[in-house]
Amino acid sequence: MEQNPDGPYALSGYSFGGIIAFEMARQLEALGKEVKMLATIYPIFQQWL
Repeated sequence: MEQNPDGPYALSGYSFGGIIAFEMARQLEALGKEVKMLATIYPIFQQWL
């Protein structure tokens, strides 16, 4: 967040990284930040969304 403190943010993750990206997006939005894109590749965790 030091390099882009105001957003918007684009996040992506592969497999377990998708879970990390999802949680990062959730926390950023809780802080009032804009998440413009969230992409998950090979999302083995669809039941958690």
